[in-house]
Amino acid sequence: MDTHIGTLDREGFVLSHAELHAPALVPEISLYLASEIMTLWGETEAAEAAQASRLGVLPPPYWAFAWAGGQALARYVLDHPEEVAGKAVLDFGTGSGLVAIAAACAGAAHVTAAELDPIALAAAGLNAAANGVSGVSPTQRNSSTPNAVSRSSASSTSHQKGRCPNQP
Repeated sequence: MDTHIGTLDREGFVLSHAELHAPALVPEISLYLASEIMTLWGETEAAEAAQASRLGVLPPPYWAFAWAGGQALARYVLDHPEEVAGKAVLDFGTGSGLVAIAAACAGAAHVTAAELDPIALAAAGLNAAANGVSGVSPTQRNSSTPNAVSRSSASSTSHQKGRCPNQP
C-alpha cells in the first residue's frame, strides 16, 4: 500500500503525533493516541492546506482519540467473546481500529476494519501491529470508485479469551 498522501507519510504522521496509550476502559489494548490534541489538530489543518490543491481535504484526526462509544463496544466484545468468536466482523468507520482489534483479540475468524480516512487506516494498521494482531493488510481504493471502501483485515485464531497477545 502506498503510505504517502502527496508528500505526507501517513504512518510517519501518526508516529510523530501520537504515543502508545491504553484507553481507560480497555487497558488490554494499546493505541497510538494524541497527547497534545490542539497541536495535532492544527498540524492536520496545516497539512490539509498544503495538500488541498492536489488531494482534496484531509479529515480531522478522529483516529487519534479513543472515543467513549468505541471503548464501550470494545470492552463489551472483550468481556463477551462469544459474540464474535469464529465469526466475521465488520468495524465500519474504524478510526483507530480499537473495536476491530478487540474483535480479533476475542477470537473473531475475520475482521474487516473499514475506513475512508487514509491516515486513520495507517493508524489502525500501526495499532493492530502494536497489539500483535497478525494478518493486518490495510488497502486504500480510489475514493472516486463507486462503493469503494478502504479496509484492513485481521484474522485471529490463537488469541486468549479477552486478551491481546502482547498484554500480560
